[in-house]
Amino acid sequence: MAAIALLIVVICGHLFVGRRPLSRFKQAKSSGWDAYFHVGAWGILFSMLAGLLVLAGAWIIDALGYGPMKTAKGFSPIVAEAIKPEWLALFYWAILSCILGWICGLAANTQRQIKLAIVNVTLEDELETILYISITSTIPIQITTKSRKIYIGFAMTQITRDDFSRREYTSILPLLSGYRDKDTMKIMLTNDYQEFYKNTDNVDLGQFRVVIPVSEITNVAFFDHAAHSYISRADQPIFTELSEEILETP
Repeated sequence: MAAIALLIVVICGHLFVGRRPLSRFKQAKSSGWDAYFHVGAWGILFSMLAGLLVLAGAWIIDALGYGPMKTAKGFSPIVAEAIKPEWLALFYWAILSCILGWICGLAANTQRQIKLAIVNVTLEDELETILYISITSTIPIQITTKSRKIYIGFAMTQITRDDFSRREYTSILPLLSGYRDKDTMKIMLTNDYQEFYKNTDNVDLGQFRVVIPVSEITNVAFFDHAAHSYISRADQPIFTELSEEILETP
């Protein structure tokens, strides 16, 4: 019976954790015994609550004059004798525990909880923080790859999915691109995509996104055009100022 009870605790904990965004996030970040304890803690909570409800229900049934044996009178004598009160209580407790975990998990699966979980992901990963701010605030970022190629634009995807598994790629809508000098590592801008975006009718910006393997990224930072121009003071082509109007192109 102890093994059955432990199994029910794990099942109802899993039903809840798999549906509540914040719990899914914590579970995705956990490993080994931490993951088991996290599921078990929620399972214990719902199983205890179900146990209290079963006890309350049993007390009410007894107070009304109904009991397991009276309930079983409609069956054959062998079946009626086999229905022991403790097994009947275990059955009700198991079903109620799983139902509570499942329903509470669904109730917690709201957009607010999802956004809160994504914010938690962002706060624990600096790369995610930069990507999240770029996506939500349309602030340009610069991404440098191992090949010294550099892209400047708006982030289009975060690394973490809604289920909190991690992508192997991220994507950016390039506004400028170039490379870093192999000796000085200074940014050398060679391409400006902005005029094309602005002057092309019905342009689908998604077609111009650049997908970059996360393993190839060596540097990510916010990009300020004025600050870059002032600091670099390099003899490079004059590029147009970065503008959020690009994202408003139909």
